[in-house]
Amino acid sequence: MSGHLSFRSAKAALARGENITRHLREQLQRETNTPAIIEMAYDLQAGTYIEWLNGHREFTENYTAEMADILNPECRDGDTILDVGTGELTTMCYLANKLHADFAELLAFDISWSRLHCGLDFAARTLKPSSLPKLKVFVADMTEVPLLSKSVDVSVSYHALEPNGGRERALLSELFRITRRKLMLFEPSYERNNAEGRARMDRLGYVRNLEWHALQLGGRVDEVVSLRHIDNPANPTFAFVITPPSSAAQFQNEECSCFSDPGTDHALLKLESCYFSPERGVAYPIIEGIPVLRSSTAVLTSALDHASREP
Repeated sequence: MSGHLSFRSAKAALARGENITRHLREQLQRETNTPAIIEMAYDLQAGTYIEWLNGHREFTENYTAEMADILNPECRDGDTILDVGTGELTTMCYLANKLHADFAELLAFDISWSRLHCGLDFAARTLKPSSLPKLKVFVADMTEVPLLSKSVDVSVSYHALEPNGGRERALLSELFRITRRKLMLFEPSYERNNAEGRARMDRLGYVRNLEWHALQLGGRVDEVVSLRHIDNPANPTFAFVITPPSSAAQFQNEECSCFSDPGTDHALLKLESCYFSPERGVAYPIIEGIPVLRSSTAVLTSALDHASREP
């Protein structure tokens, strides 16, 4: 059905072993992956990344150790670190266990609720005990992150920007907004890939020109490092170490939750079953402990404004 994503059709395509994003692009007659396409593709595959890791633990240990060597010099005690597009928290947990800093908060979001739901159980079994209480996960879209400007010290991604070809500028602009000190992108590089890899990236709608877009937005690309440990030679990982442009806006209100209206600096209030926006009069649901903080999930609930002001 053109213009509408079919859950049943996508589920059947997955069972046939097809690439889901490509199937959904054909269904919508789109050349690039939309947030809806990415959400459905990943949501349908919830749990498969944990299954993959269980059979590739040695690779994951080596891969995240190499990442930690690059990330450790950029992290400090008391930092807030954010995992962008965390999936099932697999890479994040293995990496966090290797980082030396004593973080104030470990934030992680994904577009798929189901992947986070699977990931929380994995984190409870994997993350070191001192880090687990600091973990906060939430559903969000990368183009409208529900965090205040410059409220995150270090933002990290691991092949999460990857499927968002054509949206590079929007994604980096939003990550620059929320990141105070360093943006660490462990992503593929179209420009550094070989011909086979570039053809694959074209076919799957992957990102391009991350360095160029970062520079155009006022960021500084400090270095780009090729990782040795890769599981797919056609899709090598590069570490883009980027200093975001400075901004006068800072997170200052310690009494507010760390969450905001998606993509803005309007703080949300935590209520029993939702996060409420006094600015917009809408509520964002909390499903089994996971806040769903996307504009598309907002429900007009102006009557909660009075309840939120009660002592």
